[in-house]
Amino acid sequence: MVAQVVSATTRFARGGVAKQTTFLAKASVLLSDAIGQYQRGEFEDSLESAYRAGLRTAGARVAASPVAKKVRKPNSVWEQLMLVDEQSAQWARQFLTYSRIRSRVASGLTDNLDTGVVQELISLVESFLDEVEQQLEGLAHAA
Repeated sequence: MVAQVVSATTRFARGGVAKQTTFLAKASVLLSDAIGQYQRGEFEDSLESAYRAGLRTAGARVAASPVAKKVRKPNSVWEQLMLVDEQSAQWARQFLTYSRIRSRVASGLTDNLDTGVVQELISLVESFLDEVEQQLEGLAHAA
């Protein structure tokens, strides 16, 4: 019997890509929901769906990075994303702004949600999702 040798890099990439694919599929559905809700004038729901799409996209980025393997890591996906690399940290800082808005809307502390803010968040998620999907394609081709 011949022993099968699998490098840690190959094993890590395979697991990361599988998780990343799942997160990205969920993010895509949530983003589609957010766009539909926005078009129907359901701005609070659209904000929530877009934000959750951003969270799933961040989860995908973290899942394919060494941060996913850390034993002691922050609970917040935005804080985890900051540990991936500088570009990911920039994305995290942008989304943290919307985290506060989302929290205020969910708590009922904001009476008048600016629809421009919702549109900005949707656009931000679209760009972030595109970037992470391109990274996934790069990992898939490298494996």
